[in-house]
This record gives sequence, C-alpha cells and structure tokens, in this order.
Amino acid sequence: MTSDSKKRKRKYKRRQKVVLKVLPPGLIDGLPEEDQRAITAVVGKPVFFVGYERNVTVRLEFTDKDDAIHLIWVEPKFIKPWRASSVRKLFWEQPEGNSSHANKRNSLRAGKEKRRQKTLHRGQKVILKPLPPEVIGSLPRDDQKVISAVVGRPIVYFRKYERDERAELEFVDHDDTTYLIYIDPRFIKPW
Repeated sequence: MTSDSKKRKRKYKRRQKVVLKVLPPGLIDGLPEEDQRAITAVVGKPVFFVGYERNVTVRLEFTDKDDAIHLIWVEPKFIKPWRASSVRKLFWEQPEGNSSHANKRNSLRAGKEKRRQKTLHRGQKVILKPLPPEVIGSLPRDDQKVISAVVGRPIVYFRKYERDERAELEFVDHDDTTYLIYIDPRFIKPW
C-alpha cells in the first residue's frame, strides 16, 4: 500500500462529527443491555471520530444520556460525515455595567486573549457555569429548560472564539437538536 492510498483512506479528522449509518452486524452481541441500548440509540446521530486503527477500523466516541462515555470500533463503510441540517443558535448578551467595569473587562481581555486561546481547543469538553438570571431570562422558556439541564455537565464542546471575543459552544440535547451557544468565556471552564 502506497502512502497516496493511505491518504485517500484517511478522510476524517480527529474529533470530527460523523454519523453511524447502520449498526454493524455482531457489534452489540454479548454486550450488557445498557451498552446495547446506548449504541443502538446513536445510529443515525452524530458521534465523534477519534481515530483509525490499522487502516481497518475507525474508533468512535459518544456520550449517552447518563453521561457515560462509550468507545466503539467499526469499519469506515458504516460511517459518513455529519452535516448540520438543523442547528439552533442562541446568542447571549451580557448586560453592560458601568463604563469603568466595561473598560476594565476589555483591558483584561486584551491581555488574556492569547492565553485563553491556548487553553481551550476545538472539540474540547467544557462545563457551562451557572448563568445570571438576567442572561438566561432573556431566552424563550423551552431554551431556558434545555440550558439549565446542561449547566455543570461535561456534555458541551468548545468550537472556537468569535471575533467579538465570545466563545462558540455546541451540544446536542435529548431530542437530538444541536445547539450553538455564543457566550462570554467567563461562563465556561475546561472539563
């Protein structure tokens, strides 16, 4: 096998979202019932690509509804790239305080921006800190419930920093709706 053929086969990148198209035959045979249910539940839903194993199988990772992390190994023919078809975007604006507070915050951000970019990486799990009532109160009632359910749980993934210094976060709720959150980085911490 030449190096060119290896490059063609390796089309997925680490922490890229992929979809498990179908359940490979024999994958869940002999597993405990909880694991069988968790694996069956992710068929057709986005999971994370972790890596290749000897160019024969791919390793996938997902978190079930009980926050247990599962790793499975399947052949590449059973997965396909994930496309965000319906993504809910939420923008949270932090209320501006007095001008001295805003100036202090901006000067601190300017000095810490480089350090902050080095501490969080794309695909890294983060924990959403409790949000002030004025921030979460500006959202629709359904979104408030969804956000309250993920506060303090490591099921939120960091994507990138926006130009206006907000962090872009992503998570999938129990109804398989993907949420993109744009929020002040003070409300998140690495997991």
